[in-house]
Amino acid sequence: MTKLVGNLSVTPVGQSLEKGNTFIEDKGLLLFRPGTSIATKVALASKATFDALIASKSLFIIPGLKEVEAKDVEADYYTSPSKDKIKLRNGKRGKMFKFNLTKDQSNLLFTLQGKGWEAMTYDGNNNLKCTFKNSVYCGFKLSYFDVILNEFSGDKPEFSVIEIQYQDNNEWDKNGFTICPEFLFSELEPLTKLVITPGTVSSNSVPFSVAYVYESSANADGSVKSEPASGIVAANLQFKNGAGAVVTPTGITESATSPGDYVAAFTTFTTGSVEQIPSATSLFYSDKTVIGS
Repeated sequence: MTKLVGNLSVTPVGQSLEKGNTFIEDKGLLLFRPGTSIATKVALASKATFDALIASKSLFIIPGLKEVEAKDVEADYYTSPSKDKIKLRNGKRGKMFKFNLTKDQSNLLFTLQGKGWEAMTYDGNNNLKCTFKNSVYCGFKLSYFDVILNEFSGDKPEFSVIEIQYQDNNEWDKNGFTICPEFLFSELEPLTKLVITPGTVSSNSVPFSVAYVYESSANADGSVKSEPASGIVAANLQFKNGAGAVVTPTGITESATSPGDYVAAFTTFTTGSVEQIPSATSLFYSDKTVIGS
């Protein structure tokens, strides 16, 4: 039942609470590149939307969030001799997010500095918190974003730390929007970097290996730790010839006995490059690697 209050049509508080999903502690931080937006509620409720944004590097997912601290700054006031209170400056809303990451992930975190990120968060009840402005859904603009040096403590695990401050401390109250979709935001996967190592071109065929490389970890003999990447989607491998034109292989096969080793066959190929291009269904990428020179 809807009741009229003045000229406003509202739902009684009790009914709202019965249908709502209460907010609890934040469980995830989503960082969007400036200007990224989602057009509709249907798209906002779709995992495919977020996967596509991750693939286009418009959305950065940070796993392993373990603790969140409020970093609000209180407003300043002046109290006159007559006890009148006058606000001198507004307060600020802020948060500190602590992540338990691998060394490679922690190193990657420092590359986020100075990117002008916009932020959404989701809580333990899978409520996404965003803002609805200019008829689109987007992240909250930030006035402060800092990746802080790793936090060491004798009684806690090592934490990688991000501190943010919201640009408009009233944005959530004015334009805040929340949705709890059927998929879990904790299911979102970040982009994973692969390393492609080409072999020698022979008879228009290019042998190459693909691996996950742990750049900050070493084996006992001092070599960098890695493991083969099997099952690479051929459609996401982009080959270019020596002139920089995209060329499509006639076939790509993976070794049956040596996972992560592949051969790409071409009608004509001598030199060029290869790169893993991410997509919404294959969230892997690589740097461009030169072939045959």
